[in-house]
Amino acid sequence: MAPIQSDPLVRSGSSTPRRQRIREIAVTWLFGALVAGVWQVAVVTAKQDILGKFTWTGRDFLWMSPLGFLIILAVPALLFIALAAISPRLAPRPAFVGVLAFLAATGMTILVPGLAEWAIIMLALGVAVTAVRLVRADPERWFARFRVTGAALAGLVVVLGASTRLWRNSAEWRWSRSAPAASEGAPNVLLLILDTVRASRLNLHGFARPTSPELVRIASSATTFDYAMASAPWTLPSHCSLFTGLYPNETSCRWQAPLDDAPTTIAEVFRARGYRTAGFIANHFYGTDEMGLARGFTRWDDFQVSFLQIVRSTTLAQTGVMRDFIWPQGEVSRWRWLKRPRLKGDPKPLNDRKAAPVVNAQFLRWAGADTSRPYFAVLNYFDAHDPYGAPSPWDTLFTKESKPADQYDRAVTFLDHHVGDLVRRLEASGQLDRTVLVILSDHGEQFGEHGLVNHGNSVYLPLLHVPLLIRYPARVPKGARIEGLVTLRDVPATILDLAGVPDDGSIAGASLMGVLQPDSGRRNQAIAQTEKTEAWWGQAPTRRGSMEAWLDDRLHYIRISTGEEQLFDYRADYDELHDLSKVAPWSDSLSVLRMRMESGARSNVRAPK
Repeated sequence: MAPIQSDPLVRSGSSTPRRQRIREIAVTWLFGALVAGVWQVAVVTAKQDILGKFTWTGRDFLWMSPLGFLIILAVPALLFIALAAISPRLAPRPAFVGVLAFLAATGMTILVPGLAEWAIIMLALGVAVTAVRLVRADPERWFARFRVTGAALAGLVVVLGASTRLWRNSAEWRWSRSAPAASEGAPNVLLLILDTVRASRLNLHGFARPTSPELVRIASSATTFDYAMASAPWTLPSHCSLFTGLYPNETSCRWQAPLDDAPTTIAEVFRARGYRTAGFIANHFYGTDEMGLARGFTRWDDFQVSFLQIVRSTTLAQTGVMRDFIWPQGEVSRWRWLKRPRLKGDPKPLNDRKAAPVVNAQFLRWAGADTSRPYFAVLNYFDAHDPYGAPSPWDTLFTKESKPADQYDRAVTFLDHHVGDLVRRLEASGQLDRTVLVILSDHGEQFGEHGLVNHGNSVYLPLLHVPLLIRYPARVPKGARIEGLVTLRDVPATILDLAGVPDDGSIAGASLMGVLQPDSGRRNQAIAQTEKTEAWWGQAPTRRGSMEAWLDDRLHYIRISTGEEQLFDYRADYDELHDLSKVAPWSDSLSVLRMRMESGARSNVRAPK
């Protein structure tokens, strides 16, 4: 057996062995972390820009991922540095090079599609063993290479980060240099989207629990639409409809496809008329710049710039092991990784969730930075989206139970409080009465109705019936309630109407101001659509085919692309327990309903009955 060689650094009799070992650890840490981070940026960018796939990342990902790897790998690096400070023998080269190389390689190989977890581990171990052998053979040469490459990558990350932030922060200034003047007296426009809030869980619409006292207060000076229907049962197509006035099937918005450049967006209309435009978005899944929704906005704040977001921008932080142990969904999952370590994470990364107070603060800072122009701003709140939860003192409201519906109600109440807080701040600053304020939800949520949970998997009423309030004292009646059915597809046309922007046909739909006129001849109907997807479990109807729904002031007709049909009288049967599609005389009217849905999807809703 060959004799065990002592560490050459210690054997050399160097006067500063500790400092030399610490420098070697630091150089290895910098090199490994930045190689892993830049590799992730390259792979994700190629997936997004070349393959055209969703990556659920933001613009700041270019610098956040490398910085996140630096933070994560700093933990073992600092441990080795502490040991080396005591004695270089406690931090031998094979140990720190092997550990740091293994972690960096794991972060990189996770991105390789189709690799099993054992293959990821074996590849990473192979990289670590190879790195140890190379460094042991010629340490001076390899540490010099680590140092030079690490410095070059650090410079690249700094340039990417600085240019990204500079370009993003200067967007509004660059636009203002050539922007037209806004019309004299043009109002501000503020669209608040309460993501995943369904109408029937609000006491504003008769729910027993006081989940929306602030909305009730706001409704006293606004018009409330009691039967507003979303155009889609999930975020992206619903937002696309809200921004263009088109039905979801008339846009490119799908589970794996963003809004394309074909339709004009309401933000583009306002920007062309001299409005400042901004979005402050908490939905990090389908509300980001990647989804095409930011077109027309000179500012679009989605992902937070925070320590947690930076760490979560790395593949290592997205592994099942890290999710279970560091961000557990209950105590059981914290130790599940001991039984079966999961290296692959969810395709949609875990992010630093942006709470309503943060959204409000971002908007208020932006709105107050320039008052020389009116603004069009969209605020998307994510607090009512799963996983449900609310901070103290809202976390103990209503009941000691923690069923999903109870947690949801607490989250909705928390969100309601902060919506009210924002409106009060606007009122105190004198902005509220000269602002067109629209409050709505993009879709609802299911809690066991028809055997379904969550959203996006059906077009039943819990997903379509959403709140809608419009406040603008100059033109909208105070305290009015509209019982007739309306569709959110008409919201963009309504906003432009209230803001005094002429209808040039660039935005589809019809202004809801016509609903306030009893003899307008307006036909009340709504259409909702969603595509087929196998992403859902159980008996979700969308696993069988795409779905469409047609509603009027009484009936709710549903058709799946397989030919299945359902019909409900939702005014008499709000829970939709009784399917009338096979009950005479309702069954005889299905052909008429099919024609109405098809013609309604092709025409404007202004036609009289």
